Amino acid sequence: MQAATETPDLIAERLAEYGAATRAALDTWLPQNRAPFLDALMADYPRRGGKMMRPCLCIAHARAFGGTLADALPCAAAVEILHNGLLIHDDIQDESELRRGEPTLHRLHGIPLAINAGDALMLAALAPLFESLRGLGISAGEKILAATQTMARET
Repeated sequence: MQAATETPDLIAERLAEYGAATRAALDTWLPQNRAPFLDALMADYPRRGGKMMRPCLCIAHARAFGGTLADALPCAAAVEILHNGLLIHDDIQDESELRRGEPTLHRLHGIPLAINAGDALMLAALAPLFESLRGLGISAGEKILAATQTMARET
């Protein structure tokens, strides 16, 4: 994406496209019917919406370096899944009442189940991340895993 030559409307259109593509990809990567109650808790925050800024930045960065939207989607999904797991924990720590206009997960289901859902989401983020590495080779894969580890630690 060449922001210097694109209009604000075109940039907004691309971000909307990237966000919609990420939302669709989340359905591929969020667990379904393995542990129905936990799966529903894990899907709660991602299905509430949000700006999708982190996955959009991931996709835009990949596109700027020659990657395709399809190539970037697994990493974008991983970023969004990890982010939502961290949000669940953040809401508990901050004693937040609402997330995206609805009661927080720990208010709805209690702290123990919310922690389980947050932990499970953070681990679920590994699946699309590893999927994205298959076609990239070991060198690029190591860089992506290192960047993800740094992001998670600093978060």
